[in-house]
Amino acid sequence: MRCSSLSLTNFRNYARLDLPLRDAVVVYGDNAQGKSNLLEAIRLLSTTKSLRSTADREMLHWGVQDSDTGFARVSGQCERRSGPVRVEIVIGNGERLNARDSTRAVVKRYKVNGVPRRAIDVIGQVTVVQFSPADLDLVLGPPSERRRFLDLAIAQVDGRHVRSLSRYGKVLQQRNSLLKQMREGGGRHEHLDVWSEELVNTGAYIVARRMEMVRRLTTLVRDAHGALTDCAETLDAEYRATIDGVEGATVDAIGDVADTFRRALTASRGRDIATGQTLVGPHRDDLRLTNAGHDLLPYGSRGQQRAGALALKIAEGEYVREVTGEWPILLLDDVLSELDANRRRRVFAASHEGQQVIVTTTDLTAIDRDFLDRSQVIEIRAGTVIAREPFGADGQA
Repeated sequence: MRCSSLSLTNFRNYARLDLPLRDAVVVYGDNAQGKSNLLEAIRLLSTTKSLRSTADREMLHWGVQDSDTGFARVSGQCERRSGPVRVEIVIGNGERLNARDSTRAVVKRYKVNGVPRRAIDVIGQVTVVQFSPADLDLVLGPPSERRRFLDLAIAQVDGRHVRSLSRYGKVLQQRNSLLKQMREGGGRHEHLDVWSEELVNTGAYIVARRMEMVRRLTTLVRDAHGALTDCAETLDAEYRATIDGVEGATVDAIGDVADTFRRALTASRGRDIATGQTLVGPHRDDLRLTNAGHDLLPYGSRGQQRAGALALKIAEGEYVREVTGEWPILLLDDVLSELDANRRRRVFAASHEGQQVIVTTTDLTAIDRDFLDRSQVIEIRAGTVIAREPFGADGQA
């Protein structure tokens, strides 16, 4: 998988950019010039969502945010084993939310090879694994960060998982709304039964699919972590479900998972009504990382936590390759400055022959010299590309 060209219009601080990309790319410049915005755009083509903000409007160039016709466009031409694909995402200003201020709704539209598609049909067309300083949240952050990691990784290789997540979120919202009504003396139990069954029908697949991934991830994480630490420590990953009795769940035995989930919801009904929320299910599950048997969150040192997060991301790339048969695009967003020289080398060693690697940095000396010598080097200043030549040992293309 590789992105051969990226086109941006009114995206973040880029008014206009058309950029050809090679297999090895280094994007450098001072902070706040737009380096990470390039990687965000490529990631957007893969997942349809930004990892840096929850408000889509923030991705519009400041000059068009208040315009009636303001929009941002991200388009990428990508090469896959199954053939070339062009993905285009347009983020546009919609109707004003009210007459009292200028805040507008944001509308997103998607195309694959020029044909309009839904967001769930875009996810996975381009596969990407991104390293960033925020990866430490995979260890230190709340369970929602680790669930998001699992779901985004699976979503790139499994469209059913994407659809299940979408449906589950909507059903969960409806069930919780009804639970709040019942807590106040309203609502009807037969309606709760309906929403509970819908939750089971979609949630069972999510649990089984996550568990299957984590079982494979355990071996991949252990191998990646061993390479990062010279096998001095052992890292393990464990899926912690709020539904008792689903250990070892598989998609092939999804009926058993559904039966167990159904019983768990029945047992939890009284507590759910009392709290006004659904207390068991995949929306409450977690991924646990342990180093030599000790949970990294409360007991790991900062170095161990960072190594654990790196190993998890490396394992994600291996997992995507195993399922799809090709390496995802590897994005390294300003992570090298926080690593010692040994771990920098090992991060680059996690890339593979033929895999596209795009790195951002403020310091070219932080880049592995062998990688730098064969890279297309792009300097960014205030959203403008001012160099796009391979670095080369002799400075020549």
